[in-house]
Amino acid sequence: MPAVPTTQHPFDLNKAQRDCVDWQLTSARITNAAAFLDAVQPYPLKNTQGGAAYLNADSAIMDVGKRAFAENCARCHSSKVPDEVKTWPGQTLRCG
Repeated sequence: MPAVPTTQHPFDLNKAQRDCVDWQLTSARITNAAAFLDAVQPYPLKNTQGGAAYLNADSAIMDVGKRAFAENCARCHSSKVPDEVKTWPGQTLRCG
């Protein structure tokens, strides 16, 4: 049965870099992974084929879309997630 540690110790980055093969392999690939993620740029809906038809100036429809995005998408797909997003009267959606 493996020993169960009783106390936590700080992560030793130098030891991982020196002794851990998994760390070394991941470190060797991370530059390419970061470059891939940085290469993807936003593509506005208005610029997609037929996308402009989904844009609507009706404030009630826009409010529903904002709420849906805040609840389902913003956590991963927005750099502008506020601490609180006002939704329907008397309700507050907490993000993050």
